[in-house]
Amino acid sequence: MIDTDKYTGHTPAPWKADYDFPRHKQIQTGLVGPNGKELGFGYSEKGQIANAQLIADAPLLLEEVKRLRALFEETNHHLDLMVERFGIEALVEMVGEVIE
Repeated sequence: MIDTDKYTGHTPAPWKADYDFPRHKQIQTGLVGPNGKELGFGYSEKGQIANAQLIADAPLLLEEVKRLRALFEETNHHLDLMVERFGIEALVEMVGEVIE
């Protein structure tokens, strides 16, 4: 399980990667500050740390998304099999009995 609390304070979306090779790579937030200029990568020390942690954990987050998608697909497959075998009305009735 991913501890999402460590991302508290990160720069909110939208982010965009602005690649200007070969000079530099820069991550922009798409946010405009009070002076009308776009805010850069984090606007406080805490925000910069949270942003860095979020970026560092991107591969872990991607794996979690993949795991959850696979679980969702497997659950949908089993639900389809149950609907095919019992019918939707019977399943709704069964679920209603469990909830009550």
